[in-house]
Amino acid sequence: MGAVPFGGRYRLVDFPLSAMVNAGVTDVRVIAHHNYQSLMEHVGAGKDWDLARRVGGIRIVPPFSRAYATASECYDTRLESFLSIKGQLERITTPDILCADCDVVGTPDLGALIKAHRASGAGLTVGTVSKDGDLPDPPLHIFVAKTEFLCAVLKEAEEKQYASFGVDIIERERKKGNVASYCFHNRFFRIGSFADYYAIHMLLVQNEGVRAEVLENKDAPVYTAVRSAPPVKYGRDAFVRSSLVADGCVIHGEVKNSVLFGGVVVGEGCVVEIAIIMENCTVTENASLAFGVLDKNAALFGGASLHGHKTLPLFVEEGRRIG
Repeated sequence: MGAVPFGGRYRLVDFPLSAMVNAGVTDVRVIAHHNYQSLMEHVGAGKDWDLARRVGGIRIVPPFSRAYATASECYDTRLESFLSIKGQLERITTPDILCADCDVVGTPDLGALIKAHRASGAGLTVGTVSKDGDLPDPPLHIFVAKTEFLCAVLKEAEEKQYASFGVDIIERERKKGNVASYCFHNRFFRIGSFADYYAIHMLLVQNEGVRAEVLENKDAPVYTAVRSAPPVKYGRDAFVRSSLVADGCVIHGEVKNSVLFGGVVVGEGCVVEIAIIMENCTVTENASLAFGVLDKNAALFGGASLHGHKTLPLFVEEGRRIG
């Protein structure tokens, strides 16, 4: 999920990575799942996050716990993902480990979370958005743990065959008084479905305050791999309003309330509104798109007209040509 494009120029993995770098974390592991080639290409050596280092830096951890594992043995839960790298965790020499998922978009102050964790003396401190300190539903899945404490609870989980990190570890340890909470004061946007993904993008283009907080926060910048592309080219009759348009796009038609990733071409007489168009897509020959998402390298032409609904946006898969 970390490789999913977001906001015209980012990937979802950029948000937790940037938050960690902003907090001074310089030794990062990305626990990959299946189909992680795109994630590896995006992260690379970590240069764009200042993580290309001789000591520390960033590394992609494969999704299998042992050599010659099959796809069916890839982990399914958060607990299984931690158990798959338990040997690496046990070799870590830093006193604390910070963990964050890629399914939440936001710019949390992880430095404040680490500071609160060390001041609490707890074995594990969970980041929340609830003012009363209780875990939100669903939780953020952002926490800091003492390295020895995390390794100990993972060893117990493996021996007792626990199934859930949240229920079997965090809740059990909370009752023992070993878990503290820290409340973040900014907003988070969870992406748990295609509908969430679409709705959050529409919020970004229509709400200037949300866009400023998530993508333009000078106190917590979001870093990403730099794409070398020329500036956006606007034709004589182009019309663009309330949209995020990435470098490399060429626009001759109308684009309204939409997000365009790099390399998108919108031809003359074409209309794109309330839509998301991924990299290198083409909309030409008076085609139109509304309430939908085009995956990368897709094309609409020959007067094709696709209209979804705000509660049920349509999706055109990668490389599909419709006309």
